Formats: sequence, C-alpha cells, structure tokens
Amino acid sequence: MPRRPQARPLMTKPPSNSQTAIVLVAHGSSTHDDAARLAQRFADQLIERGHVDQAAIAFLKQPPSLADALHTVTADDVTIVPLFTSRGYYVREVIPKELAAANAPNAHRERSVRCT
Repeated sequence: MPRRPQARPLMTKPPSNSQTAIVLVAHGSSTHDDAARLAQRFADQLIERGHVDQAAIAFLKQPPSLADALHTVTADDVTIVPLFTSRGYYVREVIPKELAAANAPNAHRERSVRCT
C-alpha cells in the first residue's frame, strides 16, 4: 500500500523573520491514497517556483489534519488555500471551524493566518 503524504514544510530559502507559507487544504480520502498526490505535487511546485518559503498540505478526510499542517510551518505569514471546486459546505463551514480550533492553542504566537 502506498504511503500517505505527511504534512511537511518544504524549505527553499534560509529562515528569516518574514517567511511566507501556504497550507493547501483538500478533501482527501480514507480509501484512496492517490487522492493526496495532486495536492502534494501542487505544494511542491509552489516551492520550486519560489512563490512561498514553506508549503504544507492538509486534508479533511485523511491525515494530516489542518492542525497538524499548521504545526509544521514556522512562517509568520500563513495563507490557507482550500483546494475545492466551489465555495460549498467544506469551504464555508468546515475549514473555518477547523482553522479556529487549530489556531486557538497558538493564539499567543504572533503570526498572520488567513484563509482565502
């Protein structure tokens, strides 16, 4: 059975105080490991092309969770990008709730986390 991708930041620049990160959030699948490959490839390309300093992936139906992915990035400027075809239930309801729950333990930390 193929190994599921792990939430992991992908660094291309030396750490600094002004790093940017992106966390791609997709539906995922509890039965099909291939569901994660496209999201991981997209995150890798964002790093390779120099668009962000760090990238991680998160899923709603398989690991890693949004909280786990947020924990792996160290950047002070984090953008959460849902990988869904429309602004349906998951984008409007589920992701904001998960983001609020994941960010609560880090409220003391000074960083910007926003969802597009």
